[in-house]
Amino acid sequence: MPPHIAWVDAAGAVVDGMEPVLTAPTLMDPAGVVWLVDPATLAVAPTSACAYQVRFETPDCTGQAWGDARCFSVPRLAVSFPRDGTDARVFADDGVSSDLTWCSGLHPTAGCLPPSRNPSIPGCQADTGYVALSGLISPPSMTGFVAPLHPEMR
Repeated sequence: MPPHIAWVDAAGAVVDGMEPVLTAPTLMDPAGVVWLVDPATLAVAPTSACAYQVRFETPDCTGQAWGDARCFSVPRLAVSFPRDGTDARVFADDGVSSDLTWCSGLHPTAGCLPPSRNPSIPGCQADTGYVALSGLISPPSMTGFVAPLHPEMR
């Protein structure tokens, strides 16, 4: 194998699945989901936060979750939405942007609301540019590794 950059912990263990990007190291978990890793603390987090709501076709924020396609650049990229905390959602390899008639959305502070943002005004809204999302997934654990991580030529 030709020389390559590897991420190594303070005890010398190589962290498999980490990409050698020096500005924002990423980790691909066993399910193929991509997460950010803080080399100093070993904290694992979604790659970005999405200011848009998770939307649903039901009036009570249940069922299939949909996300604005502008929040995603590639499949399997862990993205957090308001109210998801450190958990994330992803879209499938074959996910495509489509039209959506949505009847509720998880607002960052107000919880489940209809498209009008006013719970007393029911109804649904047609919109474009949405992808079906996974349920909530939690970041992988870095248990067993010793902070901090550093890049090494191997």
